[in-house]
Amino acid sequence: MVVFGKYKVVNYNRFRVFIMITAILTILTVFLMIYNITAFSVNTNTYIEVPVRAGDTIWNIAKEYGVSDSIRHDVYTIMELNNIEDGIIYPGQVIIVPSL
Repeated sequence: MVVFGKYKVVNYNRFRVFIMITAILTILTVFLMIYNITAFSVNTNTYIEVPVRAGDTIWNIAKEYGVSDSIRHDVYTIMELNNIEDGIIYPGQVIIVPSL
């Protein structure tokens, strides 16, 4: 017989089952809490396709469709999304731009 403070464990097998179920439920609860935190922290970016017209620049497109407070950041993002290294775009080209 095992004594915990003022409680006596009469059936040791029943006590072990209780401890195991409690541990499993605790682990399951922690796992579900972590899963919910990661599930809701996923960033879902949406993009739109913008056809380039004559006279358009990445700067003007970023100014018109930009989603951040910095046009420079939007220009950088557009260039990264479309693999543009030299900053040159052509009429008729369709580029991907982040949207809200």
